[in-house]
Amino acid sequence: MEEAATPKARRNYFIRHWRGEFPLAHAFWINEVLISLLCLLATTPLYVLLVRDPPSPATLLLAGVPFMLIALAVTVWQGVGVWRSARHHRQRGGKHRWVMVVRVLVVVGAVQTVYSVLDVVPAFKSALRLAMNPNAMPPYRITALSDTELQFNGGIGSGSFSAFEQALAAHPAVTTLQLDSPGGLFGEARAIARLIEEKALTTYTNSACMSACALVFMSGKQRLLGVEGKLGFHAATLFDSDNQSTLVVAQYREALLKHGASRQFVDKVLATGREDMWFPDIAELKREHIVSATVDARGFTDARLARLREAGQLDVYLRTFFQFRTLAEEVPAQYEVHKAKAQKALDEATAYSAFDKLTREHDAWLIQDALRKAPAPQLLRFWQAQASLVDAAVQGGEQACAFYLTGVYPGGYSAMPDVLQALFTNARDSRRELVKAAAEVNQNIAPTAQARADLNRVFTHVQPGTYERYRSPSKHAPAQVCTAHQELYRRVLALPNPTRVAEAFRLLPGYTR
Repeated sequence: MEEAATPKARRNYFIRHWRGEFPLAHAFWINEVLISLLCLLATTPLYVLLVRDPPSPATLLLAGVPFMLIALAVTVWQGVGVWRSARHHRQRGGKHRWVMVVRVLVVVGAVQTVYSVLDVVPAFKSALRLAMNPNAMPPYRITALSDTELQFNGGIGSGSFSAFEQALAAHPAVTTLQLDSPGGLFGEARAIARLIEEKALTTYTNSACMSACALVFMSGKQRLLGVEGKLGFHAATLFDSDNQSTLVVAQYREALLKHGASRQFVDKVLATGREDMWFPDIAELKREHIVSATVDARGFTDARLARLREAGQLDVYLRTFFQFRTLAEEVPAQYEVHKAKAQKALDEATAYSAFDKLTREHDAWLIQDALRKAPAPQLLRFWQAQASLVDAAVQGGEQACAFYLTGVYPGGYSAMPDVLQALFTNARDSRRELVKAAAEVNQNIAPTAQARADLNRVFTHVQPGTYERYRSPSKHAPAQVCTAHQELYRRVLALPNPTRVAEAFRLLPGYTR
């Protein structure tokens, strides 16, 4: 029975290699080298296909994980079989030198395999996070602005290449792609860039084009930058992670070099962290051949204006401003009045930047108007909330106070101490009540003579320079401005009764000495 079983076992090629039964030359050159080359040749078309049409994160996981497991199993099978063949080769009197060379190569191959697996695991983790939360990436929109202009707006997420390819097929006369994007997935961006190159499209931005979007921009035959346009660069990292894939970094470097950047420029890009963003100036962008020319934005369709003119978009835009949103939620009739004014301005606008500036000024006017009209109780609560917040902010440091007074906050500042967060919430609620109450008042409440006398007395007793620091904060150090506000609020709140306090505060924004 044993003699009959032996030939049958030997007919299994894979087991024979695993047991090291093949001669060393056969095991190494055929089963190791030749099979590896055949696998490489077989998977190359698949890799090219994936580059040309990136898979979704779910597809990548469903196909990539089994593929990696199979590749790992084949590698282990090859290595173990060659190692055992080398041992048998030595037992049969083979040359020791050849055995050592083969074993060194097997060890090198094993180390390389482990390194490759460790390099790809973070990529699969990122794909899993994105597959589980597909809305984590900012949504994208591809809009036809004219017969010859398309705009890509939003994150370069999964499926964006296919959508872009379909948009080009539907608009064959397109010659220019406008970009307005914070970036996104490298694979999708690379595929879009390849298609732009094939179609010899012009790329243009008059807004922010960052990270992977900059790679798309660089693929244009002509690369044009509007006066408000800016390109942002940083190192290639995996989605929602600080980890880097060696393969992606290498491909990103190659792509940047291919599109004209110098090695020094690329090195600086790759040295910029994920949380940072480097915005080279126009001179450097031109010197690096990243930007062909700067152009007048009036020669292109203003994509942001076009988007605002779509049904419902003006309302979405206005609600991003606190005063407009408060009126929309609390006093809809008044909101419609101001919305009508914004609609008229939008109809007449020729540039988004001018319209946006006008809207911001109107939103600021709304709070100033509320401070002139609001009844005393809401006015007093608003200023008390401001005073409490300034006191707490000063204790947190002059920078915290300056952030609040200027309204300009650094990235990540939302993670503030709970006490300060509670005071911000209180200040926001008091502002909402102020705007709501003022909207129901038809005319301004004129400041009283008593209010002027009270403020005159307050400014007489404050520290020298307080008035100047209050009226012109940009001309003074943050610490001085914060101290000025703190002392001023303290002295006004110390007036004899709530009515006088409220009326003094009503006069304060427009008070002049």
